[in-house]
Amino acid sequence: MTNPYGRGHQLLRERVLAQEQWCPGYPVGIHDGAPVRTTQLDHKIPLARGGHTTRENVGGLCAGCNGRKALDDRVRTWRNR
Repeated sequence: MTNPYGRGHQLLRERVLAQEQWCPGYPVGIHDGAPVRTTQLDHKIPLARGGHTTRENVGGLCAGCNGRKALDDRVRTWRNR
């Protein structure tokens, strides 16, 4: 198995964060209009659920929003067992 966080991931992360410089918020609107920089690459469909590191499946979020989204994904997965 290849490393999902290898050089290709790093290059895509740099490109996405340059294109999406401001976090949209998770949930949307959580920043109340205050600009917060994106710092992390978010997988819309997580790797653990079969998602891929492709431009179509990633976007930029700030660390707080990415953490909230990851927690929501884990809770949703646990509830749907």
